[in-house]
Amino acid sequence: MRRLTVSDLSVTYREASGDVHALGPVSFQVEAGDFLCVLGPTGCGKTTLLRTIAGLETPDTGRVALPAGADGREPVIGYVYQQGALFPWMTVRSNIEFPLRAAGMNRSARREEVETMLGTVGLSAFGDTYPHQLSGGMQQRAALARCLVMRPDLLLMDEPFSSLDARTSQELQNSLRDLWKKASTTVVFVTHNIEEAVYLAEKVVVLGHRPGQIVRRETIQLPDPRSRLSGPFTDYLVSLRQTFESLVLEH
Repeated sequence: MRRLTVSDLSVTYREASGDVHALGPVSFQVEAGDFLCVLGPTGCGKTTLLRTIAGLETPDTGRVALPAGADGREPVIGYVYQQGALFPWMTVRSNIEFPLRAAGMNRSARREEVETMLGTVGLSAFGDTYPHQLSGGMQQRAALARCLVMRPDLLLMDEPFSSLDARTSQELQNSLRDLWKKASTTVVFVTHNIEEAVYLAEKVVVLGHRPGQIVRRETIQLPDPRSRLSGPFTDYLVSLRQTFESLVLEH
């Protein structure tokens, strides 16, 4: 089975004030189509891990083996940042269309794909709107659409909802789970929000303080649709919170 494999990954930053061992060693696997949340306190190396998986950082040790794409092609990777990183001079429609144009898709096909994706993320009425005219939540919907329109084999998400209010964040969490189930995309989602991790993930790994190493692995077995008020949900929440509290006491 195709999977993402991270083996003995370790990253050190060389700075004028001295070397900073930011991450590792870290090892885990994510099965194709699974949803993994990487949970941990601020500064534990979560973003470094994500950037290294994406090929944006070079590890000191270890390796990342990405799942093959359809028909054995190179895997397509989507990356959603904490701030959506939309092109401000482009409309929402043009932002979503951009990766398809870069990939050489013909005009009529890409326009059809874009209109479908606008509807999927609830932005059909905002295709001609510019990013600065949108709320934070709508900007993140557009950023997610720009990634999903590529039909990525692997979707990397770096705390994409952390700057949003609680209601908007929960709405986007609901949308993301629905989209993930339909797309069958492998997702690695970084967060420091325990409730968000329990709601979204099928699997959770918890990183300890820098240099981030895995201190806990958890499988989230909850029925869909997930309820934040259910007893089992609360049990996972309390258990993971206890792990966080122990990290605070150790630090």
